[in-house]
Amino acid sequence: QTGSNIEIRGVAQSSTRVSALMRQVDASDYLTDPEVDKVETTQSGASRQAEFIVFLKQVRAGDDEELR
Repeated sequence: QTGSNIEIRGVAQSSTRVSALMRQVDASDYLTDPEVDKVETTQSGASRQAEFIVFLKQVRAGDDEELR
């Protein structure tokens, strides 16, 4: 995290799970402006997974809607 900017790097079961994360951020009162930098499906043994990088912003209580 740098200031109000947050970078999340992770591994999900699928790209569908990354999409669900993005929808949850959109619905959040505390997080805003989700942006996917990368979603890459990789093989891990017999299973597939989605490696991802997502950027978003943290909104503090009292911030004006204009800043979002």
